[in-house]
Amino acid sequence: MGINLPNLADQKADLRKRCYARRIAIDAADYDLAAKAVAASIDREVDIDASAIVAAYWPLPGELDPRPALNALIKRGAAGALPRMVGDGKPVVFHEWKPGDRLLEGRFKVMEPATEAAVVSPTVVLVPLLAFDMACRRLGHGKGYYDRTIQALKESDPGVRAVGVAFAAQEVERVPTDAYDQTLDMVITERAVHRP
Repeated sequence: MGINLPNLADQKADLRKRCYARRIAIDAADYDLAAKAVAASIDREVDIDASAIVAAYWPLPGELDPRPALNALIKRGAAGALPRMVGDGKPVVFHEWKPGDRLLEGRFKVMEPATEAAVVSPTVVLVPLLAFDMACRRLGHGKGYYDRTIQALKESDPGVRAVGVAFAAQEVERVPTDAYDQTLDMVITERAVHRP
């Protein structure tokens, strides 16, 4: 992206700054339309059977909202789930969730399922991101939660699919990565479906 920074951490920090600014520039009026378009693409592109457990996330301000997609998949018969943070350096834990279930404010002011909701292991994970590239490399917020989570899920079940959901404006030429960064199985935006 034009700047030669000395190490990977600096490259990622610089890209995060630019991507936050890019995401803030997205017109709020486009949020609902983009979420509906992504939901329609997920409905077409992601095979869901009766045993599917689809995990999404409760969006932070500026993130593409995956809830229309999750709600549509639940209506098709999939079980829904949302993540709960359990500590620094640990993968998130997914709990069963459907519209109307109780939520509590967790870390980073993200809404999470109540701890009494059943713990589940998803077969499809809708993953938030700050940036992605054509190879489906993902830049997150820098804490590594989703990289650890995707790795753990795929070690348990190699058939688990990690699907990034994003605005098209979040695409960059290349996301800098290391051995710990997990590549997504696909990224779906309001304009396109990308596969590595």
